[in-house]
Formats: sequence, structure tokens, C-alpha cells
Amino acid sequence: MEFRVTQAMLHKCFFVFVIFAAVVTSAGCGGCGPGDRAGTLIVGRGADSDKLDPVQTDSGEAVKVMYSIYDGLIRLNEKDLSLEPALATSWEKLDDSGLRWRFTLREGVKFHDGSYFNAEAVRYNFEERLMNADYQQRKGLHVLTAAQFQDNEENILKSVEVTGEYEVVFTLHRSFVPFLTMLSGYAGFIVSKDAAEEHDGAWLAQNPVGTGPFIFESWSPGDSITLQANKDYWGGAPKFDRLIFQSIDDNMARLIAFENEELDFFDGIDNQNMPRLRENENCQVEQSEILAVLYLAMNVQHESGIFSNPKVREAVAHALDKPRIVELYGGNAIESATPLPSSFVGFNDTLKSHEHDVAKAKALLAEAGYPEGFETTLLYMTEPRFYIPDPRAVAERIRSQLEEVGIRAKLEANPFNTHLPKVRNGEHQMCLLGWGADYPDTDNFLYTLFHSANAVKGSANNVSFISDQALDSMLSDARFETDVEKRAKLYFDAQARIHELVPVVPLIFPKETVAVRVGWNGFIFHPQVHYRFEDLYYGDSK
Repeated sequence: MEFRVTQAMLHKCFFVFVIFAAVVTSAGCGGCGPGDRAGTLIVGRGADSDKLDPVQTDSGEAVKVMYSIYDGLIRLNEKDLSLEPALATSWEKLDDSGLRWRFTLREGVKFHDGSYFNAEAVRYNFEERLMNADYQQRKGLHVLTAAQFQDNEENILKSVEVTGEYEVVFTLHRSFVPFLTMLSGYAGFIVSKDAAEEHDGAWLAQNPVGTGPFIFESWSPGDSITLQANKDYWGGAPKFDRLIFQSIDDNMARLIAFENEELDFFDGIDNQNMPRLRENENCQVEQSEILAVLYLAMNVQHESGIFSNPKVREAVAHALDKPRIVELYGGNAIESATPLPSSFVGFNDTLKSHEHDVAKAKALLAEAGYPEGFETTLLYMTEPRFYIPDPRAVAERIRSQLEEVGIRAKLEANPFNTHLPKVRNGEHQMCLLGWGADYPDTDNFLYTLFHSANAVKGSANNVSFISDQALDSMLSDARFETDVEKRAKLYFDAQARIHELVPVVPLIFPKETVAVRVGWNGFIFHPQVHYRFEDLYYGDSK
């Protein structure tokens, strides 16, 4: 197929998304005064976090909380996703090759335990916690995020040198295109060195110590996490005292809690509850496009051997009627033919979804040796996620469509904190899963989800466990290709290869929907679904 890079593609890094601030009225108080409600913001969500140590988790519900506790050296502007200072006030490339980067650090910043942030804390977080296998074993760290700084299991980072009390120099083994963008993600969060040295990984996973706008207070597993405002935050103290993340897995129960004024904000809103929320005069419902995808993965290395056959995987793709799956979102999603959102470099706009064709699917199954179909199991999560507000409805619709071609799928539902480890360990035949951008670069979708280096049982993000030499080569080369057109071409071709191999069936690109109680202001949609709750304020308390 023909590939060409247009000017629009070269300059179009991110999509345009909706920004809103809740309108100030007193109607949302329900009889209480602003002083009663302004002190605490209660955020409803569909599931609890698993851990709150940025090197030990990449669960979306954990990341959602960690963005209020930690800072990295760099962060992304919420409005245009440009890089802006955080714990580093400036940075510069020290050579033309892009192998050495100097960061000037923010002075006078304290961790929540009272220790000071400095260059040694940065070195310690990257060289020891993220890169040192002996250290990780000694501390009992089950590190998940190190892969972001590796290629084919080899470290991209060579060293982090302390060149002054508030200055560090990062040296890379190779010029790594998404390096700065990657530092803006949660894998680049800085944890207190004092706390990390004193405690093991299990303690840190439950007792986070960062420099962020909120300080960890308590955690009732399965129920809530409570944070208190950091009055000494370098970016300015939050305008309210306490932030509570309340876990309510049932969508209707979460809605009722909001109506009963037990929540001020919640996400994971399914299509069925939308009209009821829009009629609530004390609620403002807003939506935005986000950098995320929902897909159906087939485990090509499962012991059954069924999905190792590409004809079977292609049959599944033809069995699915995607428009009928999109219907379940009520206009809050669009069909996806590739796992990469359209705003990213190298998006392949020539790819089309496999046509829904029952006869062709049956013929492919017969060619693969399954003329009568087969039995399989489809795993899905019980709680809503930002890419799938009603997992059961989607799973049941997929099961129904598979039955039409003779694939008899038994549904297995688990809480997300059980579902994710199971699929990462390769225990599934088929599963529903999604991905949201950790950092806004094509690498974070395609390398993370399809390179064989990320198909290690126990920590896999490549949960189809596809291993293809040609695909691996394209995805690795693109990470270090500084020529924009050549890099885009590699990703363009990689998507074509993924479409040919069919390890997953991309289903939808979702929109995020949230409800905010009238009276709370300052909320800004973040396309990575990482909200800065410290920006909110009640009434005119700004």
C-alpha cells in the first residue's frame, strides 16, 4: 500500500479535546453551606488501586491516585500536552546525538516525610529503584515500569550522574526519541529516598511518599483512599483540605451515591445512566476524547493452541460486528480498525476493520480444522474502566456474535485487580482489555502492546503474546529513529503487520464521561485520564 507523510501528519501531534470548568451555583449544596462541602472532594470510581508505588504498578486506578501524590521532573500541559517544568525547572540536550541531557532541579521542595528533594533523590529513583535488579530483589520490588526504559530487555538509560545538589545528567545508551515525553509519565515519578531506604517494596506499595499536592493519609482496601492537602506544595496549596477516592464497583450504586450527595465527582458512566444524570440540576456531565483503546486479545501461546492459528484469529475478526458493539456506548465511542488513536505519529488511515462476514468466518474456521467451531473462554473485568463503562454488556454482545459462527465462548468475570494479573500471566484464551496512554507517543501503544519483549508472563502488556520478528524490528527501530518521516513510516507499516497477524481485534476508541457536582470549579479534562484534582475549588474559594 502507498504511504505518504502529509504536513498535517507531521504537525498533528495531538487531538483537539474539550476543556470545561463546572459552573458556579449554590444549587449543588443540597442545604449545606459552602464551608461544609468545600473542605473535602469525594471522587467515586469503579475499583480500588492495587499498589501506590510508581515502579510497582501500572494499573489505571493506581495511576489515577498517584498523580495527586507524586511529581516527576516534567509534566504535560493539560490543554495542549506540551512539556512543562515540574520537579525540574529546565532541561537541555548536551550533544547533537541526544545521548546526554542535563536537568536543573527545583530547590526547596520537600517530600511528604519532611526530607528534601535533590539530585541524589533523582539518581536513586532511576539508578537503584528502576534499573538495579539486585536492589529490587533486596527490597522485594516487583517492578513493572522498568520496561518503559528498556528495549529488548536492555536498559536505555546508561547512568544518572549527580553534577550538583540540584543538577543531574542523564546519559542514554542510544538516542531515544520519546525520552522526555516518557519522563512526564508515572514511571518518572520521584519517591522519597529516605522512605525507600528505610522500608521495603511491600510497605511503599501501601504507604506512598512523594512531593505532590496531596499527602497520603489512609487506605481502607476495597473501600477508599484518603489524602490530605499538602499545604507546602511547591505548585501552590490545594484549595480544599481532603481528597477521598471512593470505590463503588456497581454503576447504579455509584450514581445513587452521587444523587445522595455522597460523591462530588465520578467517572465510569455507562450509557444507560446518562439521561438520568443530564436531568439532574445539581450535576454537570461532560465528555472528552481520550488517548485510549479497547480491544479483544487472543492468546497465541495458550496451551490449547487454538489461537496460534492465524486463520482462527482472522475468523474471530470477521465474526465481530463492531458497529453493534459501538452502539453500547450510546455515541460515546467510535469504531477502531487499529489499536493506535488517530492523533499519533504514523497512524495508518488506510486500514479498515475486518468486514463482519459470518460465512467467511465459518469458512476460515473450517480451513483451520474447526468446521463445527470450538469452545473457549473469554475473560473480562467486573468493574467499569474508562474505556469500557459496562464490561458485561460488551462481553455478552461479543459472545453472542461469536456463537453465530460456531465459537462457544464461556464468560469469566473477575475484579480488575484479579483480571489483570491473570491475563498478564497468560491464563486466558481470549480477554477484553484496554490501554490508555502513559505518555503521548506512538511507542507507548505499539511497542508496549505488541513487542515480544513485553510478552513476559507475569508482567506482560502484550497479552496476545504475539512474537513476530518483522514486527519487533519495526517497533524497536522506530524508538530510535529521529527522522520524523522515517519513524512515521515504521509505525504505519507496523500497524499493517498487526492487522495482518490479528493478535487482537481493536474495537473502539472511547470518550471519557465524568459527572461533577455543581459548585465545584476548575476541572480540566486530561486526555490521558490523569486528573489534577488540586486545580479544583468550591464556589468562589479560588
